[in-house]
Amino acid sequence: MARWGLLGVAIVAVIVGYMNLTRSEKLVELMFAADKATLEDKGTLRLWTVYLQLFGLVAMLWALLPAADFIKSLRS
Repeated sequence: MARWGLLGVAIVAVIVGYMNLTRSEKLVELMFAADKATLEDKGTLRLWTVYLQLFGLVAMLWALLPAADFIKSLRS
């Protein structure tokens, strides 16, 4: 029997990863909207942007694991 929950987890992980890769600057601005001093420091903003992009890449790569298990469950 196919395990559809694995497919759902994989799709959510891909969406989260894609959003973190493509819109990381906007997400950092939203995270620090209340702290104006942090928004003015370009080094901190760049560092957090790289962190979010790295997290997005890891999330997209991690999505391969449940997707592979879902495909494997279709074969059995």
